[in-house]
Amino acid sequence: MIHLTKHHGLGNDFLVLIDLEDRLHLSTDQISILCDRHMGVGADGLIRVLKGDGYSNRQVQGDSIEGGEAGQSTRVIEDAKVAMCLYNADGKEAEISGNGLACLAQAVLDAGLVSPSEFLVTTAAGVRKVSAKPSDTPFEYRVKLQMGEVSLQDMPELVNPLGAALADQPDCIEILQFCRADVGNPHLIALTKDARGINLLSDTMIVLRLLDAKGIDRQVNLEFISIGEKSDEIEMKVFERGVGESLACGTGSCAAAAAAHMWGHVGTDVVVNNPGGVLHVELTPLPSQGGATAARVFQAVLDTTAKKVADIEVDPNALKRFGVRSFGQGVL
Repeated sequence: MIHLTKHHGLGNDFLVLIDLEDRLHLSTDQISILCDRHMGVGADGLIRVLKGDGYSNRQVQGDSIEGGEAGQSTRVIEDAKVAMCLYNADGKEAEISGNGLACLAQAVLDAGLVSPSEFLVTTAAGVRKVSAKPSDTPFEYRVKLQMGEVSLQDMPELVNPLGAALADQPDCIEILQFCRADVGNPHLIALTKDARGINLLSDTMIVLRLLDAKGIDRQVNLEFISIGEKSDEIEMKVFERGVGESLACGTGSCAAAAAAHMWGHVGTDVVVNNPGGVLHVELTPLPSQGGATAARVFQAVLDTTAKKVADIEVDPNALKRFGVRSFGQGVL
């Protein structure tokens, strides 16, 4: 029997499996089936929670902690309470997720593995500092994450070829600037006039074909952004590697804010409007994602010998947040 909880941050949802003894190794196919929204439970990804030194025998890119020094990764990992092993909806392992970290934080706090305040989490992208505490809303936590350094590479050479690539398109997407970013995972930021008007699926395919034509690795998270109506505000839509369209992206919000700042459009405190809600990004001294929330949706119990996907247990009180007044044969 495998016990999962499901959480989301602004609609960016994850299944969380606490496996401190590192015994529950799901296959790529098993994870992709669980994350399938029609054939499984449904999620943008699955997180397996290990002990803090769970990456001790695996490659970790660096500590990424404010004030950390080169070569201190081993010491920092020893201080980490838990580790995050992250898989995208396609079952393939990914480096890090901001909303995934928020969901992990709620899961480990609910399980009593850490105390509400600050704690360290080891990820494949390095160690990240997490601050989390319950909010006034039941089943919800307020979370602030230190996301590590953002590396940026402006790519103006991609802008002009896009016109030729779009010559046969009836409704051409207009890209003003391109930038590659790394926040422990790879991103491509495309500045447009109106990100809200983007046809995410078709326009993403156009950009990916452009990357193929230029011989550039297309395994990136793609963010379309535009400058918001208010100062230090941007609009964003995201197509995540191994997931598809997502309602929010924490690392993508940090990458987009850093790119917009580099281009001179925003300052260092940036409001990023994701389709699922607002994330606040502070760019100094290291990027942090604040104002994030993590909400637990339900618990699932998987019987690996059964044909059904899962037994789902929803706490009726959680549904009150959505205005639901009846559930099954009962009355709330």
